[in-house]
Amino acid sequence: MHRHQQMCELHQSEMLSGFTEQFITATVDCALFAQNTAIAAESIGLGIVYIGGLRNQIARVTELLELPHLVYPVFGMCLGYPDQNPEVKPRLPLSVIFKQDRYDDSDDLNAIQSYDKEVDQYYQTRTGGNKSMGWSDQIAGMLVKEARPHMLDYLKGQGFLKR
Repeated sequence: MHRHQQMCELHQSEMLSGFTEQFITATVDCALFAQNTAIAAESIGLGIVYIGGLRNQIARVTELLELPHLVYPVFGMCLGYPDQNPEVKPRLPLSVIFKQDRYDDSDDLNAIQSYDKEVDQYYQTRTGGNKSMGWSDQIAGMLVKEARPHMLDYLKGQGFLKR
């Protein structure tokens, strides 16, 4: 949104910032750009990794990157040529995440339970038996505690989520 603020200044108009919709739009635009970058990179043999953990110390990342007001790092992205060919982590079945015409989740629980077994097997193989956990276990564990409680104050400080 910093660039948008500059355009308002260029045209001598006052930008009203801090609206939740502006935050959503900026975040979605970033995610779409990143996904297109990932697809392009993978098409030429590069590997990618998203780094959400930079939000653990987002103020420090902001300082290091010298980010201005109305800018925040959504995630990092590493690009490079893989030195190995790791097994691809299984993904949620399409029927669970893609709904057409209406939201029908009547068979989602069965599909997720089956997916949990795939994910558990993936972790068992990848960690030599040191990790045994399905996807739903991970989600349930993540959602019983607050993650990154500093984010709201940080985003407000950057000019987001005030209205």
